[in-house]
Amino acid sequence: MKLEIERWVPVNKGGHEYVYLFYYPAYRDLAFYNDVTQWPCKIGRSTINPITRISQQLNSSSPELPVIGAVFQCDDSQELEATIHHYLKLHHRFFQHPFNREWFNTNPDEIVSVVKTLAMEPDDVFQADQCE
Repeated sequence: MKLEIERWVPVNKGGHEYVYLFYYPAYRDLAFYNDVTQWPCKIGRSTINPITRISQQLNSSSPELPVIGAVFQCDDSQELEATIHHYLKLHHRFFQHPFNREWFNTNPDEIVSVVKTLAMEPDDVFQADQCE
């Protein structure tokens, strides 16, 4: 088996940096079993191929291969990652663990939606609010 990316979302065409979200299927399956829509997901960044970067984080103690739920191609991965982290912390979704700094209770659909909203022009956001 090899790692595969479920969704590739270009934020800036031609960007050479990446923000990624991955999770372990056991976490997702447990969430579905408990009828919840959020589970622990790692949100990180890379200036190299995201599959290579995620592979570097795995070791023999990893319980299973992770699912790469989304990769966001961008110009400034540090800024995009920090913004996503701040959004999730604001909503109390930080996954508390002693060695954790980038795990959050969320899901790929939510983060894709957040990033797409962040990528909108301010006037577009304002017009969308007026339509409601």
